[in-house]
Amino acid sequence: MRILEYLIAMTPYMAAALPLILLFRFFSRRRMRRLGLYETPLRGVGVVLFLIFLVGLISQTILPRFEWSLEGGLTLVRPRPGYHLNLIPFRQFWDVLRAGDAMNTAVNLAGNIVMFLPIGFCLPLLWRKFPFWRTVAAGAGFSLAVEIIQFPQGRTSDIDDVILNTLGVAAGYGLWRLFARLFPGAAECFRVWEE
Repeated sequence: MRILEYLIAMTPYMAAALPLILLFRFFSRRRMRRLGLYETPLRGVGVVLFLIFLVGLISQTILPRFEWSLEGGLTLVRPRPGYHLNLIPFRQFWDVLRAGDAMNTAVNLAGNIVMFLPIGFCLPLLWRKFPFWRTVAAGAGFSLAVEIIQFPQGRTSDIDDVILNTLGVAAGYGLWRLFARLFPGAAECFRVWEE
């Protein structure tokens, strides 16, 4: 249920970003052609979908949250006052488990991992220069940047999120390797080539 709520919350941001992403892709494809590079149509669609996903992810992790109601219109959702920083790995999970909320812990664990799976899968699929170490480093860097940006907003910044997000990127890369092994021809449909 919580995943559906996130998807619904992401949708307006992704829809608003789509025209800008398509404009960006138009100019990037023109630049690629000038350089003598061409991409398959599937790669073009894949890049657009990946960028839309990143906008949705950013909308839920970095951007301030807004709520809409008929009575109040559009209002900013203010987080709890004060800074919430956890630099002790898995402390938050043990605290929640001790409080007897195992379901919330499981959802948080799974959500933080699954949320970053597409990064680990799409980077090596769409760009050849992303071996395992570079993919995981990019995902970990993105996750760390999210946590750093959240901190001054008064939102929780947690080392656990960085660890779990990085695990999600690594798992996504594992799925990519499995996909490339099972369907080697399909993986080539998402490539750029020189003419």
